[in-house]
Amino acid sequence: MIFPLDLVVLTHPDDVLHAARRTSLIADRLGIPALVQTRVGTAVAELARNALAYGAGGAVHLGVRSGVDGQFLTLEVQDHGAGFKLEQMLEQHPDHGLNAVRRLVDHLTARVAPGRGMRVCAEQRLTGPLWTQEALAELAATLETTSNGTPLDLARRHNAQLLSTLQREQDTNRGMATLQRVTARLLSANSSADVAEAVLSEGLSSVGASGGVIVLRPEGGPLRLLAARGERWMRHAALLLQTVSPVSDCIQLEQPVVLATRADIARRYPALLATGPGELRALAALPLQVGRELVGSLMMSFTHEVTLTTPDLDFLQALAGSCAQALDRARLYDLERDHAEELERRVEERTGRLQELNMELEAFAYSMSQDLREPLRHMQGFLGLLERQLEPHLDDKMRRHLSIIHTAGNRMNALIDDLVQFSQFGRRELHLQDVRLDMLVVQVRSDLDAISRGRTVRWQVGPLPTVQADALLLRQVLAHLLHNALKFTRDREVAVIEVSATLQDDFHLIHVRDNGVGFDPLHADRLFRLFQRLHRDDTLEGAGVGLANVRRIVVRHGGRVFAEGHPGAGACFSFSLPAVPPPPAGSMDRNTHS
Repeated sequence: MIFPLDLVVLTHPDDVLHAARRTSLIADRLGIPALVQTRVGTAVAELARNALAYGAGGAVHLGVRSGVDGQFLTLEVQDHGAGFKLEQMLEQHPDHGLNAVRRLVDHLTARVAPGRGMRVCAEQRLTGPLWTQEALAELAATLETTSNGTPLDLARRHNAQLLSTLQREQDTNRGMATLQRVTARLLSANSSADVAEAVLSEGLSSVGASGGVIVLRPEGGPLRLLAARGERWMRHAALLLQTVSPVSDCIQLEQPVVLATRADIARRYPALLATGPGELRALAALPLQVGRELVGSLMMSFTHEVTLTTPDLDFLQALAGSCAQALDRARLYDLERDHAEELERRVEERTGRLQELNMELEAFAYSMSQDLREPLRHMQGFLGLLERQLEPHLDDKMRRHLSIIHTAGNRMNALIDDLVQFSQFGRRELHLQDVRLDMLVVQVRSDLDAISRGRTVRWQVGPLPTVQADALLLRQVLAHLLHNALKFTRDREVAVIEVSATLQDDFHLIHVRDNGVGFDPLHADRLFRLFQRLHRDDTLEGAGVGLANVRRIVVRHGGRVFAEGHPGAGACFSFSLPAVPPPPAGSMDRNTHS
C-alpha cells in the first residue's frame, strides 16, 4: 500500500521550495512533530538543491511504503540525464549530499516509537542518456538567468567544479587515447619517417595545432629537419634550423620553449612572424630525449588563439617521450639493416669473385691439360722409339735414366688426368639419387684389387647409411680416399683400413681410417688445397689434386671434409653429407644406386 507520494520535477529553483512543502505534508501524515517536519523539509530541500546543482534535471520522489514488516519512508532522486549516481555524488561531496541524507535519517528515526518497525531509505534510479558538456553549460546558463534573485551560489559553484572536472577528464582521456593510437603505430614503425608521420598526424589533431616539425640533432653535426606538417613549415622550415629559433633554443637549453601569445613570439623570434600563411599565435617546442641523450626537438604551432593547459603540455611531453624512444629504435633498426646490407653486399662480391676465380681456374686447368697432353704424348712416343733403337747398346745406367724419364712422363699424364677431372667436377651438374654406401665401398674395393694384390690388407667396414648424392662423384670420393689409404700403408706388414659412419647434427659423417705413415696435424689445412703435398717421397705417387677434388665434390653436396693424423700413427679422413636431402638441383634421378 502506497501512502501520499510526492513527485517534484526539478526544472526551476522554485521547485526546491515546493519539494520542502510537499515533504511537510508527508510528515504530517506520519505524525511527525512540527519541529522535526521543518528539519526534514530543510534536509530534503538541501538534497534536491544539490541534485539540481549537479545537473540532475530529473525529480525527487518522496513517499511512504507499507509492507508486511512495517512502513518505509522512501526518498528517491531520479536522474533524467546527468549520468551521476547518487552514491557517487555523495561519496565525492560528503559535506553536501551525504550529510543531508544522514540528517534526514537521524531526524526521522529519532522520532519513531519503539516497535513501529519504521525504516528510512534513500534510493536513486538512472534513466536517460548521459549529459554532454554542452548540455551542462546550457543548464548552468539557465540556472543563472532564472534564479529571480534567489541565491544559487552553491549550485553555480558545484556546477562550475563539475564542468572543470569534466573538462580535465575529457582532455586527459583524449590525450591518453591519442597516445595509445600513437604507441600502436610506433610499434610497427621501422623508419624515422614512419615515426614522424605517426607523431605529427596524431599530435596535431589532438591539440588542434596548425603545423608541426621534428628536428634531429646528429652527433657532431648540424640540426637536420626530419619532417614538417602544415604549409608554413613545409615552406619555411629552414628558419627553425638557424641558431636562434624555438627548436634550437629547446635543444640547447634541453627544456621546453612555450610561447602562448603572438607578443611573446614577436619578442623572442620576430623572423618567424614574417612566414605565412596565417598569423602565428602560439607555439611549443619540446626536447626529444632518450635517457640523458638529447636527440632533437618536437614543435607544434598554432595560427589561432589557444590556451595550452597543463593536460595539453603533459600530453605533448608524453608524445615527445614516445617519439624519442621510437626514433631511437628506428635508428638502431637502420644501423642493423645497413650493417646487414653491407655484409650481404660484401658476401655477394666475394662470392662473385670466388666464382669468377673458380671459373678461371677450371678454364686454365682444362686448357693446360689439353696443351700439355699432346707434347707429352709425342715425347713418350719418341722416347719409346729411341729406347728400341738403342736397346743393343744400353747399359744399366742408361736403362735407369730412361726409366726415370718414363716415370716422370707417367706422373705428368696422371697430373693431366687429375686436372681434367678437377675442371669437370666443377662444371658437372649434380644428379642426386639414393646411394647405398656399403655397396659403393664394395665396388671401389673391387676396382682396387690390382694395387693391393700380394699385400695383407685387413678391411673393417661397419654399417653405412644410404645417402642422397651423385653416385658417380661420390664413387670418386671413396675411390680416392681408399686408394690413399692403400698407398700410405704399403710399408706396413699388415695394413688396416677401416670405413665407418656416425650421425651428428643431421649429418652423416663417413670416416676412412688407416694405420699408415700419417701426417703432421699442424699442416692438416693444406691437405685439401690444389697441388699441396705433405709427403715428398718419390715412392708415394700423387700430384696434390686428388684431395682437392674430394673437397670440391663434398662441398657441392652441402658437406665438409676433415683430416686427423700423426706421423707414424696413421690418418683418418672424414667427410659429411646431409642426412636430410637438400632441395633438388637440376636433373635428378631418384633411383637407388647399388
